[in-house]
Amino acid sequence: MRYRFIVILLAIVIIAVSFIVYRYHSRTITIRVGDTYLVVEVARTPEARQLGLMHRQRLPEDMGMLFVFDTVGIYTFWMKDTYIPLSIAFITADGRIIDIQDMEPLSLELHFPSQPIRFALEVNRSWFTRHDVKIGDTVYISGISLGVRF
Repeated sequence: MRYRFIVILLAIVIIAVSFIVYRYHSRTITIRVGDTYLVVEVARTPEARQLGLMHRQRLPEDMGMLFVFDTVGIYTFWMKDTYIPLSIAFITADGRIIDIQDMEPLSLELHFPSQPIRFALEVNRSWFTRHDVKIGDTVYISGISLGVRF
């Protein structure tokens, strides 16, 4: 009986800590993508970037997730444990979109940019098309330092 209580207590602590860590590492901001505004969760830490949009059943149409990397580089993405069909834009340090790709739910296919990036933006599949956002457009990000460390 005492063992069961300890296991339940430990599970509650783990869930609470996970929630606190997730909320600490994730916040929302509004960005401008071309001429459209979008509310995004910011994944700035390694833990938040690794979790991404995994395990979610839906993503509101006017929301997305912005991945912010500390340095410019080639970063890969996949859809493991991600149930929502997504599109991803790879974005340079100066905010220019260099590539847009569609990603299949639960796929292990790797998606990566053709050149180094500082940001990636995941949204519902075809969001970029519906909002006439194309390669070469600019993403305006306020509230995040655009300074790049190499």
